[in-house]
Amino acid sequence: KTAGSLITEGKAPYLFTLLHQRQDFLVLAVAGGVGASASLGMLRTRHAWSLKRLVYVLVPITLVLSLFVTNMTSRGDVLGLAWDLGAVTTGPVTVPLVIALGVGVAGAGHNAS
Repeated sequence: KTAGSLITEGKAPYLFTLLHQRQDFLVLAVAGGVGASASLGMLRTRHAWSLKRLVYVLVPITLVLSLFVTNMTSRGDVLGLAWDLGAVTTGPVTVPLVIALGVGVAGAGHNAS
């Protein structure tokens, strides 16, 4: 709630609802995104996928979705929050966990071959 203390319901109702009444959904959405990213990273390591190709595919998808939300829906006020939550994957808690997971997966793949 501290993060949303400056948001008023009249100015950004969807953002206000997310930050004041639906924090549980927000936490689950961030956790799901981190899990999906870690899973994609493990698949990339396991199958030797090119990072460049993944970026070329995923970045345009996120940009098109951002443009869609901004121009075609009334929920453009939550778009900044969505991009900020995407940056959570580079936070001080997530990075060591994902690195440890990657080292474990890479080590297991090395031992198997």
